[in-house]
Amino acid sequence: MALFSAKYFFVILFLLQTCLWWVVKNDPFFGDSIASTSKAALAIYESNFQTLFYPLDVDPGHPMLYPILMAASWKIFGFSLLVSHAVGCVMGLFIIFSFRKIGSLYLTNAALNMASLMSVCFATFLSLSAMMLNTALLVSFYLLAVHALLANKKFNFIVFASLMMLTHLQSSFFLLALAISHFTIDVFLHKQQIAIWVRKYFLMYGIPFLFFTAWLVTHYFHTGWLFHSPNYADADDLNGIAVFLKSVAIIGWRLVDYGMLPIHLITAIAIWKNKTDKNLATLLVISVSITALLFAIFLENTIGHRYFLAFQLLSVITAVQYVSSLPLIKGNLLYVALLASLVLGNFLVYPGKNLGDATLAYRQYFAIENRLEFALKGSELYSYAPIANAPIAKYLHNDHICIERMLDDSFSKYPVVLQSNVNAEFTLKQKFFLRENWVGKSYENGPVYVNVFYNPAFYPNIKHSEIRQPTGIEKWMEQLKAKLQ
Repeated sequence: MALFSAKYFFVILFLLQTCLWWVVKNDPFFGDSIASTSKAALAIYESNFQTLFYPLDVDPGHPMLYPILMAASWKIFGFSLLVSHAVGCVMGLFIIFSFRKIGSLYLTNAALNMASLMSVCFATFLSLSAMMLNTALLVSFYLLAVHALLANKKFNFIVFASLMMLTHLQSSFFLLALAISHFTIDVFLHKQQIAIWVRKYFLMYGIPFLFFTAWLVTHYFHTGWLFHSPNYADADDLNGIAVFLKSVAIIGWRLVDYGMLPIHLITAIAIWKNKTDKNLATLLVISVSITALLFAIFLENTIGHRYFLAFQLLSVITAVQYVSSLPLIKGNLLYVALLASLVLGNFLVYPGKNLGDATLAYRQYFAIENRLEFALKGSELYSYAPIANAPIAKYLHNDHICIERMLDDSFSKYPVVLQSNVNAEFTLKQKFFLRENWVGKSYENGPVYVNVFYNPAFYPNIKHSEIRQPTGIEKWMEQLKAKLQ
């Protein structure tokens, strides 16, 4: 444990992030980072900061702080993926810095370093560091706001909560969850009078909310809409009971996914045995409950693992606080078990499930796309997101394979269709139709596959199909997902 007692352990975390940057530095923008970062940052950069908005036809509604930072980094350090990933990995360090600020309130130096190592081994933290997403900045500002609240630093809270509100559209959920958690701690745990609490903290929450309102009004005058993008409509109405329950189940699964279940079990034991700080435990339980409830009520699809990373990091702190109180040998064995669970979580893959971006497994797609670059050069290629995006939005230049987005469900007019387990929009019916009626070839790399289907109307001479057949468990998972939807 001597290593973990080192005062400058943060240098090791910095080196680990530097190694991650070196591994991913040439990866293109992918998935939601295209919609939330690259397209917006490109518009800002190419206009020489004459606009600070998304292009109207691809606007998801997020505030613009992160794309502005990305565009400014390009302007200062150079327009490249290398710089883009440097920004992403710095955001990862920012998350760890914010996490350690909270942990320092409750943990010894050695315990804090162990908790930090656990956090940087967690699959979703690594993927978020590599993805260049505005969610990383949201998580960082949220954690700094939590630290300010727990340390009773009102000015700091106003600053970081306001910055959070200028980073992400769902930041309002996090602010409301913080307010309810804070109210619960002071009124129910510390018996403060409600009227006194409201007078004392009204501006502390009101000012960040005003920043969010100012963004909404500014955005409305620019686009004509507030919350529901015509391009990214997630849920125009409140979710019904069935969708709500499905969303709650998905959130519960994502909280314990990729090796986090043992951490949450230890956290539950720590709370039950009163072996962790009551204020932190109350804030964790209330915040995750309120945020999950709001996501389940208002959103149907945008419930990714990364939106709950902040709560999982808080759970790591509470779990480590408990483990550090155990006898040395027992505690060290538990540390090893928890760390192993998080490391192994990076390799967890669900057969038949669309491969998301909660682990680094999505990176296996890039090698396949390089192969397709040579095999399909000159062909008209079509698919859904995240594959179907202009090369400039992915690679920051146009010298790459171009895959157009399909705009309707009819495949008849598309010469070549690419379907992969990194796609989420293909229905079970569509995949069955393509496998049964078109011919083509499959490309695989690790857990990722891409099926290249050739339209017989355009390629009548291709007779032999080399398309991979899904396994029994893949078919079962596909059918289960179709039933749930």
